[in-house]
Amino acid sequence: MVKTTDSSLKIGPILFSPWIKLNNVLTLVYASFMWLTTVAFINFLQPYLLEATLQVPENIQGRVSGNLTILQEIILIIVGGIAGAYSDKVGRRIIFASGFSFMAVGFFVYPLASSLTQLFLFRSIFAIGVGMGGVMFSACVQDTPQEGSRGRWIGVIGVFTGLGALFMALVLSKIPSWLIALGYTATQAGTYACWFAASLSVVTAAVLSVGIGNPPQSEKKEKRKVFSDLLIGLAQVRNPRLALAYFSAFIGRGDLLVIAVFFSLWFVRDGADLSVSPEISIAKAGMLFGVIQLSALLWGPVMGTIADKINRVHAVIVAYSIAAVAYLLMGLYGSGDPGQVTSLKMLLFAVLLGIGEISVINAGGALLGQETPPSIRGSVMGVFTVLGAAGIIFASSVGGILFDNWYRGGPFLMMAVLNGLMLVFALSLVYLKLTKPLTHQQ
Repeated sequence: MVKTTDSSLKIGPILFSPWIKLNNVLTLVYASFMWLTTVAFINFLQPYLLEATLQVPENIQGRVSGNLTILQEIILIIVGGIAGAYSDKVGRRIIFASGFSFMAVGFFVYPLASSLTQLFLFRSIFAIGVGMGGVMFSACVQDTPQEGSRGRWIGVIGVFTGLGALFMALVLSKIPSWLIALGYTATQAGTYACWFAASLSVVTAAVLSVGIGNPPQSEKKEKRKVFSDLLIGLAQVRNPRLALAYFSAFIGRGDLLVIAVFFSLWFVRDGADLSVSPEISIAKAGMLFGVIQLSALLWGPVMGTIADKINRVHAVIVAYSIAAVAYLLMGLYGSGDPGQVTSLKMLLFAVLLGIGEISVINAGGALLGQETPPSIRGSVMGVFTVLGAAGIIFASSVGGILFDNWYRGGPFLMMAVLNGLMLVFALSLVYLKLTKPLTHQQ
């Protein structure tokens, strides 16, 4: 039920910031669906393009995938931090819409690459869009609710990002195999799949350009240089709870990277060892990826409610505990055999991964919003994005080395260790009695 309470919009149990209108909420919900749909798709389709289009030797595919992701995240570090700080001055709308526009161009040219050099160049265009869009998505999500509803709102957004991931896994990931069945070549199938994603990005940019709300002038900062704003955001690390939230970006983005990149690559490589074609392997991986995202979708509102009901540092402890166990089990006992997709073991591991993934995102996001002053939210989200990008670089580079040179489940074991370390950090705040939240004027 939609209500207006004391000049603030209320939908069900969620109370929104006074300046937020219904169209702003609906636009952001749509954006949350499209964000993970598009960002995850380029990583998920990448092994197919490397194998079927560019015929990259199998012994370097993990390294190439990792380096492409590193390139994107280096650009994200440069663009995201500046975009976050600048949005506190010019608003979220124009930067968010521009981000999807760059992504559309990136999707269009990506499958046209005829060499690895061109592939890296075209990925750079896409990365600019991800840098702009990623920090704006995070900032808009945090702008929208009032503090008492933050966890549940993030849970709702998690539902729609999960639906977007399911759409990617159950529809977009199957486009190449569907087109090949219709008589198209492997190269054409990959190209048209990317172009369809480009069209979705264009539509999304248009919707955002009219529907995203900008924080009112009173919530924006005094005039300062963008790089000064970035330093202000970085200085907030002195707050130990915000530091924990910042590092949740490093771990959470690494979690997403391992699932989005190395999960599908594991299936493509194990499938090749078993003489299974890449389009079949990618479709099989998409099925299990769908289970991961469905479990995340269903668990997201539960974790959001937990984050609103208990101390948010305690919620982070719950999240990292689940994630560490999930990645450990998948790394030790999982398999990339396409024939094992429907086994009870793999289904159980997929469910736990989805629950762990969304728990870290929701709990970390709720803690971040709780501890961030609204007047510097864009700057803080810029730092959050930079640390997330650093996590991606670490996970992709070390994960690629582990995948190529040690064990294909190695990236999952790596994330189990990192989630465990963050669990220790969170527990230390409890031990030191540093869990009392800050309060800010909404």
